[in-house]
Amino acid sequence: MIAAFAYDLYRLPFVLGGAPLFKVVPRFGELLLGNTEPRWLVHSLGWTYHFSNGVALGIMFLAIISLFKRPPLFIGAICWALLIETLLLLTPYTAFFGLNLDVKFLLLTLSAHLIFGVALGAYCRRFGATASGNTTGCPPHPGASPLI
Repeated sequence: MIAAFAYDLYRLPFVLGGAPLFKVVPRFGELLLGNTEPRWLVHSLGWTYHFSNGVALGIMFLAIISLFKRPPLFIGAICWALLIETLLLLTPYTAFFGLNLDVKFLLLTLSAHLIFGVALGAYCRRFGATASGNTTGCPPHPGASPLI
């Protein structure tokens, strides 16, 4: 959730400057609700979906990284976030939501996902350690040694 929040805080100045980066959030709500009214519910569902998606991507990262004996938390999180964005750009996402796939959009969205990865990696590095020495917050992989 923290990484998703950092992602949106980074994007906020660009949105206030006219970039349509939050344009998709109410569309998520419309797709989930099957309707465009009431608007408060559309926006609530859209933002809930958006943040739950960020949380799910963070959980997926932790599940994947826990398979490593010495997990590269910080760099791994950045690579994960950039992989997510790359895969998203290979889908019809921009066309479906009417976004212009230009250099400005690419730089904004890639840099925002970089922020997501940095925040996720920093959080995992700082708060992921448990009493058992596990640094991912996930059950240890058999034979794994704790990250020092």
